[in-house]
Amino acid sequence: MNLRTLALRGLTYHWRNHLGVILGVILGSAILCGALVVGDSVRYTLKSIAFSRIGETDLALPAGDRLFPVDLSDRLSQQLDTEVVPTLMLLGSVRRGDDEKFANRVKVLGVNQDFWKLSNQPFEIDPNLKDTIYLNTHLADHLSVKVGDEIFMRVENPSLLQREAPLSSDEDTSVATRLTVDGIVSDDQLGRFDLQANQVAPFNAFVPIESLQTLIEREGKANLLLAPYRPESKLTEAAANQALEKVFAPTDADLLVQEIPGGKGIELSTERVFLEAPVVKAALKAGDSHTGILTYFVNEF
Repeated sequence: MNLRTLALRGLTYHWRNHLGVILGVILGSAILCGALVVGDSVRYTLKSIAFSRIGETDLALPAGDRLFPVDLSDRLSQQLDTEVVPTLMLLGSVRRGDDEKFANRVKVLGVNQDFWKLSNQPFEIDPNLKDTIYLNTHLADHLSVKVGDEIFMRVENPSLLQREAPLSSDEDTSVATRLTVDGIVSDDQLGRFDLQANQVAPFNAFVPIESLQTLIEREGKANLLLAPYRPESKLTEAAANQALEKVFAPTDADLLVQEIPGGKGIELSTERVFLEAPVVKAALKAGDSHTGILTYFVNEF
């Protein structure tokens, strides 16, 4: 009996055991290949969601309830040699005109035409139309509205005093207006814009930035800067911070520095109720340690 015959008889005699091993290998390979395919699919899905959220945005500077002059974006654009897009982003609510549908926690974004350049599929808006609004697909489906329908929008007006401060007013500081839906923005057109990672599509509403500034009586103000990704510019976070330090002025932080008449010192004041601790620390560091400090809590209502 040669080796070949012995191997053949062994396979024939133990065929049940060998079949179990073969089936186990096939099942294990199928599970492994399926896991790899699912992993690639999930990774691709998350990547697609991320790009639909931020589009071509590379760096973002959100200021929250603080507002700064829109021309800060122009000064940064000159320093960075890339176009920085100013945006005014506020929280609000949107209700359909017939009062049947309502959406809360809506991000209301005041944008200009440069904002849509951050999208893979630019969306055209007419900046001359003042009483129009553009809803993303998720919000439009939730409200069951279409182009031409009327909606009622209410947005929070940024306060000079933080809402959680003990002396803040209990009065409603929001403002409202009626607008006509002029377009529906898809996810590919940056309709899903959001700086926070979230797999659930947000409620977004877009209006011309000048209209939103006028509504809250903050002409020429914004609270978000967006820098697009440009491979040739090699823009980095460190370079952006250095450029911001060069062009940033006290007025960009609602601060006013002026000399007191008679050469008695320098006055640092703000339209906001309080000077924050970092501002005070920087002022003391820059000033003379022997100079006295006189603080006014309230000088007008």
